[in-house]
Amino acid sequence: RRMLIRWNALVKGGGLHVSPKKDMVIFGKQDWIYYTAEGVMDHYRHATQFDQMDLEKIQRKLENRYIWLADQGIDYYVTIPPLKGTIYPEFLPDKFNVINEKSKLDQLVEHMDQHSFVKIIDLRPALLQKKKDRQVYYKNDTHWNLIGAFTAYREIAKTIAQDNPAIEPFEWSYFNESDEWKDNADLTNIMGLNDVFLRHKIMLHPERPFNADEGEDRKFEIDQFFKYSPFFYENDSLEGPDLVMFRDSYAVYLKPFLSEHFRNSTYVWTPIFHPEVIEKEKPDVVIHEVLERFIDELALDDPGEPRYEQ
Repeated sequence: RRMLIRWNALVKGGGLHVSPKKDMVIFGKQDWIYYTAEGVMDHYRHATQFDQMDLEKIQRKLENRYIWLADQGIDYYVTIPPLKGTIYPEFLPDKFNVINEKSKLDQLVEHMDQHSFVKIIDLRPALLQKKKDRQVYYKNDTHWNLIGAFTAYREIAKTIAQDNPAIEPFEWSYFNESDEWKDNADLTNIMGLNDVFLRHKIMLHPERPFNADEGEDRKFEIDQFFKYSPFFYENDSLEGPDLVMFRDSYAVYLKPFLSEHFRNSTYVWTPIFHPEVIEKEKPDVVIHEVLERFIDELALDDPGEPRYEQ
């Protein structure tokens, strides 16, 4: 059975470039591969929209969190990494036509710009600009590559630096590049074709080794709500500030860069804002990073009564 599955994948995917798992992965143009499960195609096509009540609810949540944190002297930043299909729609199959002019991300960024003191760090302009001369997402993986991640990091760090002048974002010139070809792309893994479609990874090597090291693990009472155990970094070269980041897989490539600017950094894999983490870690900065396809979850409360709405 395993052999037949493998042959099917090789013939369809490797030979014909037709996905053997069409419910999860599709081939686009020029061998670009896209994730299609969990309603992602609706985001590519702008098929669903926020109504005014949705937007106002998210606005209220973000503002309450911002005020609750500000009362403790903590800065709050929200950023939404765009999907690959948002930055590279030109390689999607033609059948996936756009239904509405604006995406949910368009709607939310515009609404917050017009009606709120909490602004979304919109990474799309910088990524679209960078893609003119460099590839910023993997062709056969869900995620941005290190070029895209560093572009996003610089936008986030520049925004934080407006409130924390001691933070100086790294320049591109600080890094040297090298190439790796790996068989670990997530989308080809779904199809069982990692060895056929290798992932081209551009590595960024700093001029001097980074200072931040992995810190000692700590437990939270709400660990069961996290997808994976939190990551902790310590940077003994700094006296402050400290960071908590609610994040998903798109932050994997952000962590090494961001951790260089903070004495202690805590990365928690969840789209939900958890006051318990803030109360235990007592950070100076909170970054709330939520991938575009999880944008609805910005309106969700933490389990239990939210401190910031009491």
